[in-house]
Amino acid sequence: MENNYYQIGLRLYSQTNYLSALLNFTKAAEQNHVFAQFYLGRMYKHGQGTLRDTLVSLQWYLKAAYQGDTDAQYNAALLYFNGTESVEKDELLAIHWFQKAAQSHHACAQNYMGIVYESGFSVKQDYKVAMDWYIKSADGGSEHAEYNIGHLNLEGLGVDINYDLALAWFTKAAERNHACAQYKMGTMYEHGLGIKKDEKQATVWYKVAAINGDPDASYAIGLIYYYGRYHVDKDYKQAFTWFQKSLNNSDALNYIGNMYTNGLGVDLDYMLALQSYMEAAKEDNMYAQYNIGRMYRDGIGVDKNYAEAIGWFAKSAESGYIGAFAKIAHLFETGEYGIEKSYLQAEQWYMKAIQVGSNDVYYQLAELYYSGGYGIDLNYVTALFWFRKAAGAGDAHAQNRVGLLYDKCLDGKIKNYTEAMKWYKRAAKNGVAIAQYNVGVLYEKGLGVPKDEKEAIIWYMQSIESGYTYAYFGLGSIYHYSSNLVDYEKALSMYKQSIENDGQLSGSALHGIGLLYQQGFGVIQSNDNSMRYYLLAADKKSDIAFNSIGDMYKNGYGVEQSNTDAFKWYLRSAEAGNKDGQLNLGIMYFQGMGTEKDHNIAYFWFKRSLYNGNKRALAYVDQVDGEDKTKEERDLKTMKLAEAANAVKATEENIALLMAELELIESPITQENSKKKPIENFKMEKRVK
Repeated sequence: MENNYYQIGLRLYSQTNYLSALLNFTKAAEQNHVFAQFYLGRMYKHGQGTLRDTLVSLQWYLKAAYQGDTDAQYNAALLYFNGTESVEKDELLAIHWFQKAAQSHHACAQNYMGIVYESGFSVKQDYKVAMDWYIKSADGGSEHAEYNIGHLNLEGLGVDINYDLALAWFTKAAERNHACAQYKMGTMYEHGLGIKKDEKQATVWYKVAAINGDPDASYAIGLIYYYGRYHVDKDYKQAFTWFQKSLNNSDALNYIGNMYTNGLGVDLDYMLALQSYMEAAKEDNMYAQYNIGRMYRDGIGVDKNYAEAIGWFAKSAESGYIGAFAKIAHLFETGEYGIEKSYLQAEQWYMKAIQVGSNDVYYQLAELYYSGGYGIDLNYVTALFWFRKAAGAGDAHAQNRVGLLYDKCLDGKIKNYTEAMKWYKRAAKNGVAIAQYNVGVLYEKGLGVPKDEKEAIIWYMQSIESGYTYAYFGLGSIYHYSSNLVDYEKALSMYKQSIENDGQLSGSALHGIGLLYQQGFGVIQSNDNSMRYYLLAADKKSDIAFNSIGDMYKNGYGVEQSNTDAFKWYLRSAEAGNKDGQLNLGIMYFQGMGTEKDHNIAYFWFKRSLYNGNKRALAYVDQVDGEDKTKEERDLKTMKLAEAANAVKATEENIALLMAELELIESPITQENSKKKPIENFKMEKRVK
């Protein structure tokens, strides 16, 4: 009678009369009919004729499995392998039953044994053993195994990368309507792997795979329409439709968010954008996490919340988006969006970006040490190290920055004109206009190379052609001061060109014209015109103009003589780092002109001027030193000198102002994309279980 119960149940099952089939299978199964037990396992698993109950399903599968039914062994293994609401996941038991079925030549179980060894589920990962199982499964007719063999060959897992074999196995599976293999066929054609690149054929395979339910293929088609690739017109509505068919693909969800954010193919809707980003973020999609951060930062569809924005940027960084590390660092560096400025925090985030493989932030990290402050000590040596790293990574502006440190740095351990010229020339050959100018300066002054004003002119002209019009001042300087190329009319013309083009940077050229008027070179001598140009240069923060105005007041040229006014202008020049202004200020203190006589403060400024390269200051330093006749006087002067240094804060101001001066010469280029588009990954990791 048991066989009759089973046969009746089988007939009723085929007629989808599940309730009656269940009753007959139960009677047969209670009489230990193995196939009836298997069918009961299936019906309880899928809720056919009864409520879904995976625990009862497992119990019936196990009864059949212990009797040697390979399908039951395989299905019991699946329940253990994946786990359910009522069956606890147990990889060891899953492997036990997969192996039982596989040893009896169950092709699907053999495929899963391959997956177990490929992924290292509760066993030592072994691609070769995985390949052996996949081959057995493929021999048994599994298209999933055919796909997986293709995958191992494509990725070179346990075997050498072999695109030809990968293509052959993907083709076998694809012809049997394996959607994932069809998607892989699309990628092989798109990228020309193992076959001639054929974007049209790739599109065909993607569409076939998408129709058969592969979400990654739907995403790929969405990208084709989104960007208008492969002779397909850009169509945001079509792109949106295909992205929607790939909703379990977090990259597609991120694109949908972008489309709602920007109104591409759909009505602009920030709430739906945020929902899409949030769904993608649940899958740790780093681009979606970053985009959520942007929404909170900018108040797009949500109230502005900078702390929340930082939190999402941090999640994006933790998920692997290097750009998020750099964004957080930049926020701390600039103090934007209400974030408290902290170079220390910026340093930590730039370092994290470097640790995960970014070489794009070397320059920014170097800038922190170059500028100092906000929790970071100014350190030219460390700045040089990171600028050189950036330069080695091909950053031409960093190459110029390395040259600038060797050229102008206050740290005597670094200053090296020969090295400066070498790095300037590297940057110059890479098209950096400011570097071309800097090469010209060194040739003009004979620093690190023999003096060659003709060569300097060539470099200045090249810099101008590259767009750096401040080099007109360099040309003017040569024609103004050269011993054998002097041409005051040309000097005046070049200075005027600089003024017309350089805005805030034109102070040096304005001063140059003022000096021509004071000297009467190329123009009619006029102290009034000289003073007028000096004052215009002073408005541009020209430290040398500050000093020249001091000279005019001290000597009564074009103005009423005034030591008090001379002192004020020399002080501005000295504090701005001008070595002549520092010397003149020291003289005013030394002689008590325009201020009270104070040899200690005078000595301080003489030393600063000498330190900055003004050899004329040495005589004044020696003169003050010669007045110290006793140890007590020397000790007292040392103490007062320290007090003077604290009073004027000259050391710190000179460093800070030097940095400002260098920033006027060269402003770093920062590229900050307001819209970070997701990276399109060539996916090779897809698995089928």
